[in-house]
Amino acid sequence: MAKPIEKKVSIASALTFIGTTAAYAVVSAFTDPQVLSAVPDAVDPIIVAASSALLTFIGGYMAPHTPQK
Repeated sequence: MAKPIEKKVSIASALTFIGTTAAYAVVSAFTDPQVLSAVPDAVDPIIVAASSALLTFIGGYMAPHTPQK
């Protein structure tokens, strides 16, 4: 029998999905190339990946632990 998914995992996963989607929406909203020209193209994916990792950490850290039965 499978154990229930811990709240920490669910919250961290949801926060990562929402945060990454929001970051993509913000980057996609800028149609003016001068706004994003300050950031090199190779750095864009690193920023999105780092924000995903940070959001996962924050969500997992702040979510309550589910006690095992």
